[in-house]
Amino acid sequence: MAEVAQPPSTSTEHKKKHKITSTPSRTTKKRKLESPAETTPSNPMPPTSQTLRSAKISSPYALTTASRYLSISPAYSSTPAVGIQRDHLDPLVFKYDPILNGIILLHQNLRFQSPAAKILGESPFAFVWCLVEFMLWKPTVGMVLEGFVNHVSPSHLGMLYGNVFSVSVTAAGIPGDWRFVAAEGGDGVGGEEEEVYTGDGGKRRERQKPVGGTDPIEGLTKAMGRWFDSEGNEVEGLRKFVVTAVKADGGMLSLEGSFKDEDVPSIVETTTGAPERQITQLHGKDLDEEDDNDDEEESKRRRKEKKEKKKRKREGKAE
Repeated sequence: MAEVAQPPSTSTEHKKKHKITSTPSRTTKKRKLESPAETTPSNPMPPTSQTLRSAKISSPYALTTASRYLSISPAYSSTPAVGIQRDHLDPLVFKYDPILNGIILLHQNLRFQSPAAKILGESPFAFVWCLVEFMLWKPTVGMVLEGFVNHVSPSHLGMLYGNVFSVSVTAAGIPGDWRFVAAEGGDGVGGEEEEVYTGDGGKRRERQKPVGGTDPIEGLTKAMGRWFDSEGNEVEGLRKFVVTAVKADGGMLSLEGSFKDEDVPSIVETTTGAPERQITQLHGKDLDEEDDNDDEEESKRRRKEKKEKKKRKREGKAE
């Protein structure tokens, strides 16, 4: 029995030896597979930031459709659409709407959401749900816009967007390599005086000659001096800026901007193009369901009322 049991023990020893000798080859294979991943350096990520000059100009305009519950004056009972436009919609133009979060530039496509208005109690006014499409000016932080420089001072630059909306760029938004050159003498207001004569040859008055091809009125904004960028160009005319803050005050919006490249977002939110149409749900009116089913429900209600009236008439005749 002992001699018969010896051969298996030798075979197990050979198997164990075979396992031991085979392990180094496995480990070396793993090391070969893992070593390239450890030694090869990772590729650097491409830079996501962009400069203000290369950034695309954004569009701060938007089209949105809003639902509102409005009243109709008795004077416009025959022309309710005209009454709603004059009493409710026209006064909103060029004012900031906190619900829509933008300046209303125009309104269009007025639609009634029900075929009939409601009169509550003894009020002479009728009330109805309306759908109105608004054109909004609603810039957001991170947009790249273009404004016209109209004011220069050592502490900030003032601009106008669309010749209407004011933009302020404080010292925090002015690059460090820009320099301000203060005005010397009367250089900031106007240049040499130009004589203007009347048709009969007599001298009428004298006026100031424009500075740098600009109007004298625009020259007044440079009375304190001029700003020059890193390339030595004067900061004037149309300039790109990044919106850093949007403030609503007195029914209008004012912007704070920056000329620094580090303030430009990696992805500009809205590129230049046609305003996007949006549907806004306001005051609890479901635009998707109720607007589509209003006419059907109203027609069903009228048919039901007609059937009830006919039924009452038949019952009265039968009695």
